[in-house]
Formats: sequence, C-alpha cells, structure tokens
Amino acid sequence: RRTSAEYITVDVSSFNFNNLETCNYMFNTDVYTDYIKTIILPSDPADANAPKLQKTERMFRKRVHLESIENMGLLATTTKLTSTKSMFSECNMLETIDVSSMNFSNVTDTQWMFNAAKNQTQDRLTTIYVSSDPAYAFKTVSNSGEMFANRTVLVGQANTRCDGTHNINITYARIDSNEQPGYFTDIINKPA
Repeated sequence: RRTSAEYITVDVSSFNFNNLETCNYMFNTDVYTDYIKTIILPSDPADANAPKLQKTERMFRKRVHLESIENMGLLATTTKLTSTKSMFSECNMLETIDVSSMNFSNVTDTQWMFNAAKNQTQDRLTTIYVSSDPAYAFKTVSNSGEMFANRTVLVGQANTRCDGTHNINITYARIDSNEQPGYFTDIINKPA
C-alpha cells in the first residue's frame, strides 16, 4: 500500500488555457488507485481565460483521492462551452468546487457532472460555488441524468441537502433559496 507521503501534486499553473478547445480526459483516470492529491491550475486570470473551450467531459473523473483543485474559480469559459459531462464525477474527497467563472448558458450535457463514487473514499463534497449572474446559469441542458447522484453531504446555501437519490438532475442545479431549493451556493458567500 502507498503512504500519504507518496501522494502527489500536479502543477499546471504555468500553462495558458487561451487556445484550449477541449479539456476532455485531461486528468481523468479509469482506476480508483490514483494518488493525485492536489491539482494547481493557472493562477493568472489571463492564463486561466479559456474563450475557446467547448468541452470539459471527464476532466477530473475518478480522482477519488483529489482533495484540492487550486484556482478552479479562475477558469473562465464563454458561451462556447457545451458539455461538462462527468467533469467532477467520482471526486469524493473534494470538499468544495468553485465553478463560478464558468459559463453554462449553452451547456447541453451535465450527466454525472458532480456524482460521487460508491464504495470508494467517503463523500466529502459539501459546497459548490457558482455565479449568481443569470447569464452563467444552466439554461439549455437536455441530458442531466444523475448529475448529483450519491452525494450525501452536499448542502446549498439555504440548507437544502442532497440525499444522493432524489432530485439529482438539473432541477436542483441552481443557487439554493427558500423560494427555490437547489444545491449551489453563490460565490459572494465564499469565505475569503
């Protein structure tokens, strides 16, 4: 067995995402024995700007030991983004996910985007941060099956809790409020 000393960090902070058209499978794995603990994305907003990005399918999929994606909140996309299928699928140890700079207004496929893996590391995802700007909302999704499946500790900003079985599609992919329950938290409420 590996020890915690063998967990690794993947640092792509010096990369420039300006011309990226797809991030499909960028950090994906097909096994549950990976040991990536931290991924560091570009820290310069100019480098994190991805105006041509169209797909982020399976970008971090099955990274069950991944605890942190640094600078995720800087990854800025535009209306060209159309699919985020399985983007964070089975990333059980992430406690928070910040997608506040991503524009979902033309995304059609969010299937398994945030679902947790069964019988792997314990689900720890409590908070998903998004932008309250209506232009960034999920509006055109046609495939959202099991978007939040198996998430059992996820809580929206007004205390709506996900049980991993019910209301796990696009219906609850919105900022949580007393009027409209959802599983998201407005980025303005993120601790400094």
